[in-house]
Amino acid sequence: MFPIWRIRANFAIGTSSAPPSSFAWTEANSACAIARLSARAWDLPFSWISFLIAFTLNACVSKKVYQELETKFNNLRSSNSALIKEKDDLLVVKKALEDDLLKLNKEFNDLTAQKAVLENDLEALQSKYKNLDESYLALSAQSSKKLAEQAQKNQEKE
Repeated sequence: MFPIWRIRANFAIGTSSAPPSSFAWTEANSACAIARLSARAWDLPFSWISFLIAFTLNACVSKKVYQELETKFNNLRSSNSALIKEKDDLLVVKKALEDDLLKLNKEFNDLTAQKAVLENDLEALQSKYKNLDESYLALSAQSSKKLAEQAQKNQEKE
């Protein structure tokens, strides 16, 4: 039923309490040896078989599934590359826009200061205009009197 070399191998490595020279073939000894051997004989192929089954079930992927996954991976890789390029382009555009914003803010501040100066100049010119207008009215009022007197003198001479 079980190979004899397994029984001898068990005694050789010290798994049995009796050495091979004093081994007596009794039914009890043979039943224990057979039970040990059957357990060990079954464990070795069973463990190899279960290892092979686990390895083959976990490691094997059909060619179709592998190609689909590879295609998805390649698509994701190219998409990732495109997104990285787009991000770099957007960073360049962002930097240019930030530079433009700084220039425009500087120009805005310059124009605001220039507006304040021009408002002050406008107020000064309006004040001068008002003074000149009052002077003109005063001069024209005096001129009118002189013209009226001259007209009376001219009428008297006639």
